[in-house]
Amino acid sequence: MSQALLSTIKQLISGMDEGLVIFNQSGEILHASHDLHKLLGETLPEKATIYDYVIDTDGTLKTDIRNINTSKYIDVRVLLLRKGTPFPSRLRLAAWSLSKNEFLVLGSVVDVTLIERKRRINIRKALTIEYLSRSPKIREGKINDAINEILKLSCRAVNTTRVNAWFFSKDRTLLEPVGNFDSRENSVFIPDPLTVIEKPKYFDLFESRRIIIATNAQKLAETSELKDSYLIPNKIVSLMDVPIRSEGKIIGVVCFEQVKEPRHWSLEDQKFGLIIAQFISLAYETHNRKKMQQELELFMHKQKSMCHEMNHRIVGNLEIIKRLIELQVKDAGDVNQVDVLRDSVSRIDTVSLLHELLSDGDQEVRVSIKNYMNRLGNSIKNLSLGKADNLQLIVSSESAKISSTLAVCLGVIVNEAVMNSLKHGFNEKDIGVIRVDFKTNAAKGELHIFDNGKGYNHKTLNESKGFKIMRDMAEHINGNIQFDGSEGSKTVVSFPLS
Repeated sequence: MSQALLSTIKQLISGMDEGLVIFNQSGEILHASHDLHKLLGETLPEKATIYDYVIDTDGTLKTDIRNINTSKYIDVRVLLLRKGTPFPSRLRLAAWSLSKNEFLVLGSVVDVTLIERKRRINIRKALTIEYLSRSPKIREGKINDAINEILKLSCRAVNTTRVNAWFFSKDRTLLEPVGNFDSRENSVFIPDPLTVIEKPKYFDLFESRRIIIATNAQKLAETSELKDSYLIPNKIVSLMDVPIRSEGKIIGVVCFEQVKEPRHWSLEDQKFGLIIAQFISLAYETHNRKKMQQELELFMHKQKSMCHEMNHRIVGNLEIIKRLIELQVKDAGDVNQVDVLRDSVSRIDTVSLLHELLSDGDQEVRVSIKNYMNRLGNSIKNLSLGKADNLQLIVSSESAKISSTLAVCLGVIVNEAVMNSLKHGFNEKDIGVIRVDFKTNAAKGELHIFDNGKGYNHKTLNESKGFKIMRDMAEHINGNIQFDGSEGSKTVVSFPLS
């Protein structure tokens, strides 16, 4: 028999985790893997044959093995003996011809009950992932409840002793525990923190590896730093540590730990561990997002309260100024002085009304232009039209929310244009109408103010202080203003809404 071929096959199967056996055409076992010894419950003696461990009362297996040299491969269910007790297994055999009557067989032996057990474990893992994917505790950012739930379910799904989670401190000198589920106690507790600076090799592994696996963690060089302070006191033999990442940075680690006896972490275990780390990361990020949202809402509430209080005080102060000017109106002996003072009162009302709107309702920075124009129109009527029953002011506005700055500029323009019409647009006995219309068109707005009075000439347009104020307001809102005094008076302002 070719020893080189036998040696090559031994090397090939050395990393496989199934029970593997190599035997010749007579059934004599030439090599058995450690997992096969473990599967059969004993160390196979020299000169043992495959038939010593197979119940083959009708000789079917022997016939199959004699014929395998031509078929090359068979897959059968047989009963094997474990310390004299039969158990169902799956036997897969492949053959290589060495000569005419000599061949070599490589066999893979699996306990069927273990296959079923693995299938149940995989189903349990899948159900755990499905449940966590819709967990309200994770979705609502309840960090402690979410992590406790994740640790408890993942520990049972993997069927290990303990699962715990840790987050790095802000200065990254400590791994701070956030939860540890122990299946023996069926409870979650908080262990002591681990100091990063005292265990540099172990923590450096997280920067270079996706996952740390140790079947015998106390002997593995990479985890030996944890031996005296953590592994031996907690009787941990095997561990699987998975980094927790958030936005590309490592923020912590989730640890799967087996106590008292060694455990081989399968590829399925490793994949599951990575998914669990992602769920913890999701709970962490959701918690932080909810926390920031709450802080932002609290900040906005304080800001609104401050704005409300500020606008309330401004209204009060403007009212005091307005009353002081009204007192001066009573004492003024000159008609021109009275007109100037009343114009000032009207302008103060324009600004005051805006701040009243800002202090109402939910104190939004944007105001309803329709509400503002209606209230402004009523204010002008009460102030100036009481003595002019022959004049009518009509205000029409589309519903729109605009910035407070835009609103006050438009209000000043409306106030100046209407006051000009009231003072200069009509003779004493004229019956007249003044209209104010606000319209929107896509991202632009238009303000139309016109009357059916006698109009004005270009000299008035150029010299009037009111027209200058309106031009300044239009320029301030990046708008365009046009005046026409040929047939009555007409003022049109177009401007961007944003």
